[in-house]
Amino acid sequence: DSTASSSFSSSADSVLFEAYNNLGGNLLMEGLPEEAVETLERGLRLEAGEAQLYFNLGLAYRKLPSPRFAEAVAHMRTALRMSPANRDYYWELARTYNYLNRTADMVATLDGMNRNTLGLWGPGVGGPQVDDYIHRTSPFQQAGREAPRRPQEARGDADADRGRQKAVIVYLCCADEEELRDLHFSLAALHRHFNARYQYPTVVLHDRLTPEDEASLSRAFAGSAPLLRFERIQLDFPPDMPNATRASIPAKLYLAGHQWSLGYRHMSHFFCDGFYHLPAFRG
Repeated sequence: DSTASSSFSSSADSVLFEAYNNLGGNLLMEGLPEEAVETLERGLRLEAGEAQLYFNLGLAYRKLPSPRFAEAVAHMRTALRMSPANRDYYWELARTYNYLNRTADMVATLDGMNRNTLGLWGPGVGGPQVDDYIHRTSPFQQAGREAPRRPQEARGDADADRGRQKAVIVYLCCADEEELRDLHFSLAALHRHFNARYQYPTVVLHDRLTPEDEASLSRAFAGSAPLLRFERIQLDFPPDMPNATRASIPAKLYLAGHQWSLGYRHMSHFFCDGFYHLPAFRG
């Protein structure tokens, strides 16, 4: 009958939506954003009420060779309005604003994420109110409308010298091209807002950067470029670990309710030991 037919159709659409959403997410992880966009748009035509679908589609638009940033922002904002408790939605929306040099929007979004993490929204605050706070009433939006002061004008150079510590700023990069893009933005912001004045040495640890990448990152660091150093590292087993021991270590470790990849454990070991023996940190 018509009722049974309608119920079957709704159930089938739900299953298809999940399939499109999962396939789109996998295509993104495989570095195929064009295919992901096509797949996720099909899923959206089946189900327009699922936040994760809007979020994944926003990521796919952003990851295109010619990013469609306006659509990425619109879809991520929709996802956040639908599910304002999801930390990932705040984080990726903030990253997108960073790529667009929309600093006030980026900081206001991160402020929203912090408020969500600390449970500061209060009862009755839903997605539309969160979106309004981020894009209109956040104090960081008001600060962004004011004429910015250069950090050098805030205090004298003698104060900057007294405030310096014996330290180095360290980055570990990059898992993919998007993280490399993030590093360009981060180095530019670090120079503009901090290092132009305080002049800290900065080291980028990596296992994949090309000479062209290093030159581009140095340009992003602008006047602080002479303080920038690159150090190639290898995240691996300790060199003195026997092969039999290496073979016995699982690729994935399940502990305390989390899954820890072998790469993550290599990184943790590196920061506990090998990190302190690098040439960049001697003396």
